[in-house]
This record gives sequence, structure tokens and C-alpha cells, in this order.
Amino acid sequence: MPHLRLADKAGNRAYRVEAADAVVGRDPSCAIVLQGEGTAVVSSRHARLVLQDGSWWLEDLGSRNGTFLNGRRITSGARQKVNLGDEISFGGTGPKLLAEEVAGRNLAATISEATPAVPMQTLMEARPAAPAPPPAPAGPRQVVRLSLRTGDGKKLVGQDVDVVIGRSRESIIRLEGDMALAVSRRHARIFYSGWKICIEDLGSRNGTWLNRKRVEGPTIIERGDVIEFGAGGPMLTVIDVALLGPAARRTEVDMKAVDPDSPFLSELPTPAMDRPAFKTSGERKK
Repeated sequence: MPHLRLADKAGNRAYRVEAADAVVGRDPSCAIVLQGEGTAVVSSRHARLVLQDGSWWLEDLGSRNGTFLNGRRITSGARQKVNLGDEISFGGTGPKLLAEEVAGRNLAATISEATPAVPMQTLMEARPAAPAPPPAPAGPRQVVRLSLRTGDGKKLVGQDVDVVIGRSRESIIRLEGDMALAVSRRHARIFYSGWKICIEDLGSRNGTWLNRKRVEGPTIIERGDVIEFGAGGPMLTVIDVALLGPAARRTEVDMKAVDPDSPFLSELPTPAMDRPAFKTSGERKK
């Protein structure tokens, strides 16, 4: 079973993390509550430990005094992988935890999209459930532009009336390598429902999750949401999602003209193919 065991280097206390998302801080509601000597420099919600892509990651939550992994400060919002023997520090003079056990999870690769989705236990919903969107009105479909961030800080962007995410080379946003083992060829799509921009699972083998709740139908998606491909699978954070209008689909994207600092520039290369990590509809098969 995936878990993380952390030992307090200043005492005899140890913490075991089994939840896929565990917050560390002084707040009593945290999964790991730091108390005692040296914790005055610890924020109420200081950092969190996340099980992603079969590995454990450490993320600072905008703490006042910073989070350190093996003496190096983690940029707020970024993630660093936690390995056996690593030392996690909360502030320069705060508590230090040693990673004594680091057990991840290996998800099975997708075999067939026709196989029914495997039931998985859901966690507590991160926000109140939104009402189901009404059917899309007749007329030209609206183009959605979606910008995502991977766990290691890289950016992915897609633009179309249906922004499909999956392993297939026909996907608008294509996931590759180790992070795609649990991802189906056409795993999920983001589209405008005629009321709101929504995400929908496309019958994937391992399911699509939004903010720790399984997507059972069209579900409203917003900036800051976290998309997960299979429980404990790869996670993508929504940096931005916007509606561009029906004419935008016909506009070709000149990658050389894109500002390199723009949030809509894909920073995830696809070395296995001579095409970018995402495509406009002009590149899709007709």
C-alpha cells in the first residue's frame, strides 16, 4: 500500500501518511500537525505531501518561512520528489523530518478503452457539487483554450471546441512517458456546454477525477482545479481556462511567434514524435 513514513529528527515522534494529499502545519485540521519546540516558525498550513505519478512529492503552500528539501528551499507552488533518506525542513530553524519509508504506487497501463471503468473509492469533495449544465444551444460551437501545469512545473496548452486529453497522437493535449501509463488514448475532454466550460470522462479505464471527486458526467471546471487521471495517477493543475468563440478554431498558432513567457506556450516536448505537445484543429485529420 502506498505510504510515507517521516521521523522527527529532534524527538521520538514519527508520522505515517497514507492519504494521497496530506497537508503539514500547525493547524489541528492538518494530516500532520507539528507541535512542540521549534514549531513557532511553522505556518498553519505550511506544506503538503502528494502522491502523484506513483511517487511522493513535496509542495510549499506559501508558508512564511519556507519549506526545504535536503537544505534547498522549494519555490512556493512548485513540487519536489521525496526519496528515501531525504530531509524535509520547515523554516531554517523549524522541525526536520526524515523520510524513513517511501512506498509509491504503480498503476497498470491502459489495455482497452472498451473495458468498463474500474470502481474506485472517492475522497471528500473539495467543493460543493455544481448543478448539471444544460444542453448546448444550436449554432456554432465555442472554442475553449486550456492551460495546464504538470507536477514538475511544465506547462501544456490546448485549443479547440473539444480539448481532448489522452495518449493518442490525435489528442489536443497528449500525455507521454511514465505519466501516461494510467491514461487512455482518449481519456477526457474539456468543452463549452452552452452554459459553462466543463470536463467529461470519455469512458477511460481508470477514470477521471476533479479535485478528488470522480467525474461521473459533465462537470464545471475552473482555474485552480486539479485533474487526476485514475486515482493516484498523473495530476494536472488548471492554470487558465477561457472561451474564445467559434472563429478562434480557424486561427493557426505560429509557435515561433508566441511569447516564450506566455502561459500558453507548451514547455513539455514530445521527443518520440516530430510534432508539438498539442495541436490546433488545423493539424488534425479531416
